[in-house]
Amino acid sequence: MRPHLLFADKDLGEPPESVAPLVADLVTDLELETLLTAMAGDDPLVYDVCAQVVTATDTTPETVRYRQEMLADALAHTAELRELYTIAGQAMADERKIYRTTFEWRSEATLRRAVRVLRRLLGAVAQLREVTDSLQGQAHSAALREMCRTLSTELGDAYLQEARQRIDELELTHGLLVSASLDQGDAVSGMRPKLANLSGNRLIGRRPRLSKPNFSYTIADRDQAGMEAFSSFRDRSLTQVAHAADTSATHILTFLSCLRREVAFYLGCARLHASLDDLGVPVCVPAVIDTGVRALNATELRDVPLALRTSSAPVPVTVKAADAPLIVVTGANRGGKSTALRALGVAQLMAQAGMFVAADAFEFAVCAGVFTHFKREEDASMEHGKFDEELDRMARIVEAISPGCLLLANESFASTNEQEASDVGFDVLTALVDSGVTVVLVTHLFTLAQQLYDDSRPSRFLRAERGADGRRPYQLEPAPPLRTSFGGDIYRAVFGVALDDHGLPAQGASSDPPGRRRVVRSAPESASYQTD
Repeated sequence: MRPHLLFADKDLGEPPESVAPLVADLVTDLELETLLTAMAGDDPLVYDVCAQVVTATDTTPETVRYRQEMLADALAHTAELRELYTIAGQAMADERKIYRTTFEWRSEATLRRAVRVLRRLLGAVAQLREVTDSLQGQAHSAALREMCRTLSTELGDAYLQEARQRIDELELTHGLLVSASLDQGDAVSGMRPKLANLSGNRLIGRRPRLSKPNFSYTIADRDQAGMEAFSSFRDRSLTQVAHAADTSATHILTFLSCLRREVAFYLGCARLHASLDDLGVPVCVPAVIDTGVRALNATELRDVPLALRTSSAPVPVTVKAADAPLIVVTGANRGGKSTALRALGVAQLMAQAGMFVAADAFEFAVCAGVFTHFKREEDASMEHGKFDEELDRMARIVEAISPGCLLLANESFASTNEQEASDVGFDVLTALVDSGVTVVLVTHLFTLAQQLYDDSRPSRFLRAERGADGRRPYQLEPAPPLRTSFGGDIYRAVFGVALDDHGLPAQGASSDPPGRRRVVRSAPESASYQTD
């Protein structure tokens, strides 16, 4: 018995013991730490589960739709899901407080602990039933309806009542009745406690009627050998019952653990939904395209980590890439290219995790994996130059990436000269496209962008626009690459001086604008700063 709230046919597996380097790059480049922290609050389990689900690659279009329906129920019944989460967590905490003894190798010790655990877990199951019974008539998703039905039928009132009776019997307050036979040589074999028929019930077994024995034997008080033999006999006779009870407790604990972890994801989604709503960031249910078809279209898309970090609604951007295997974004510096790339990556991960997306509309295809190759700072250990480090990361990506994956590249290979970067970039990116990988590239390298633009492979070129006055509207429009990234606009914004056609300060403009820092050189080998 499993909750199956994330998958229709399997459980959410345990998270990996360590984070793979490429996943760590994905988390860093897309600022997923901000997203996951907003989902989890101060709950480490919610954080770990959300990180596992958001970065997973084992989803399908059917799984996405399955989760979208479940998420709608979760947003409508967040209080009930939080109650399920609390009940399961408290039961698991109580189980850990029931310590195992040093005599755990003895069947009777195992049985006594299992009985205590089962008694506590049955109380938790009864509490879960109360919550799910109230949800059963209100749930619309297949996931929540099936879980409520399972708890109602397989752990119904009759089952709970019988289970409590059996647990009372397992206390052995009225002694233990065992059947056995004698082999040749009077060896005892075939011991079977008459307490239960272990093949009857899923938890412990159907209860048979016990008959009073016709014969009895009493061990003398000082017969130590007889007492030891009796203790060994009793322990051997309880092996099956102890194993069944311990297994039953383990099964219920496994169900509670799965339930708690899967509910944790939806609670994280609900918390993020509330945070975005407070910031005035609209969300939508993305439209997933069937397997084998490329699609990446966003209307009024917003960067979720940016919204959470600045506590404000970012400027939305629209991206219409359709089914192009290569999307190249060029244009004005500080025009929102990197922000749009990050917003696309975060939206893709959220969408294929079954979540909502911060956009007016979002259409996507499930990817076999999402990879990022963003520019990095200089290697602090000075063992590698920036270009070597970029090539090393790209080599690791090439080894791991496969057809159907998505690569987000931000200013890749820009740490060397333009011609070398363009030659390397063109060969690597076109090879990835030819192998079935979808590539979204942000670059200021005109030579690379022009080579890709002139290439015959299907592609979509977008350009970050620049207003007539040099302002940035932070929008992407279908357009070919330009030779300039309008760096002069940034120079004028920072220094208050316009540049001429040769990239030099315009004639008549002051080289030391008021309020700007300038360098005053008092000697060839020294310099000091002063502010006007």
